This record gives sequence, structure tokens and C-alpha cells, in this order.
Amino acid sequence: MKFAGVRRSVVEPLRRRRIRVPELAIGIFVIAAAIVVSIVLNSDDDKGTGVLALGRDLTRGELIEESDLSVVTLTADSDVALLSTDLSAQVIGMRAAVDIDAGTPLSSSHLIDIEPLSSRDAVIGVVVDDSKAPVDLAPGDLVRIVFLDTSLESGDVVSSLPNVAEVWSVSAPDEVMSERSISLRVARELSEAFVGHDEIHLVKVVG
Repeated sequence: MKFAGVRRSVVEPLRRRRIRVPELAIGIFVIAAAIVVSIVLNSDDDKGTGVLALGRDLTRGELIEESDLSVVTLTADSDVALLSTDLSAQVIGMRAAVDIDAGTPLSSSHLIDIEPLSSRDAVIGVVVDDSKAPVDLAPGDLVRIVFLDTSLESGDVVSSLPNVAEVWSVSAPDEVMSERSISLRVARELSEAFVGHDEIHLVKVVG
């Protein structure tokens, strides 16, 4: 038969070269398997991993809302510890620790967790200008509260709260007076200490 003739024409030269046909078949199979595995792995790398990113610019201290989150796909070569998409529920409601540009993949260093208000807390509002508080204050910052009072008998009297306060919110500056309304989270028993002072100054605690 013609088929038998073709088979002998292929096999006989291999035998003359002392190549064993079964071993050759195994070698070809191993090479083919390696190619298939390489293709699969490269396909997975191209697919990548979905991580959380921001859909808009955020400034330091802003709360992260559900509408702020988006998803970007990174390849497996990325070795930065980024937040996976299954953490989105935990990220919502946290604060931005720094200014973050839209499209930036999120890591834990970008975020500040917020301890919920409790019955032991009070939120106090004060109005200050740039001479009484740092211009870069943002929610989440810690500040010391300094009171300045003037009396005819004693002159200027300076006092302060024993504990630091947390900046809870900051309004945009008033265009005319350059004043801002700042809400402070303090221990409830200290809330009355804010009443009756001539001036209230906020000193940012660094470190």
C-alpha cells in the first residue's frame, strides 16, 4: 500500500540514525505541552487582576463614597500592595490620607480609617481665620486647642484643653473674611470649655 511505503520512508531513516521513535514522540509531546502552558500563562498575565482606583480627584481628608470608586486591571508583574475589588465595602467611608489623582490604584497608605462617633464624643464648631488655624487643616488632623482671653486686671491669659481634638470637617474659606467653619471632635465632658473665650486658636499636631 502507498501508506506503508510512506511510513517506511519516514521511519527507516530514523532507524539508520539510531533515533528511537518512541523517545522522539515523547520529546515532541513535552515540547508541545511546554508551548501550551506558556500560552496559558501569558493569557492569564494579559488578563491581569482588578484593583480599586479612584474615578475623580480627592483631596486629603475627603470621605470616599461608592461613586468615587472604579476598577483598573493590572498585570501579574505588578508587585505593589494594592486593594482588591472585594474590599470596596471596607474602603467606602474612609478618608483620603493624601491628595489622590483620579485613576490612581488604591493602597492602604492612601486611606485613613474613621472611628465612628460614640456617646462619649461631641462635635464642636468654631469659626477661625488664617491667623488662628493652619491653612492646610483637613479632616482627620489632630489639633491642640488654645484659648486666648484678655482682662483689664491680668492682661492676656492663655489656656488650653488637656486633650487634642480631631478635625471632623472643614468648610471652604469665606471669600470676603477668609474665615472657615471647622468642626472638632472632642470628649463630651470638654465641650463646655469652648464657651466664653475671646479667641480660639488651633495648633496642628505633627507626628
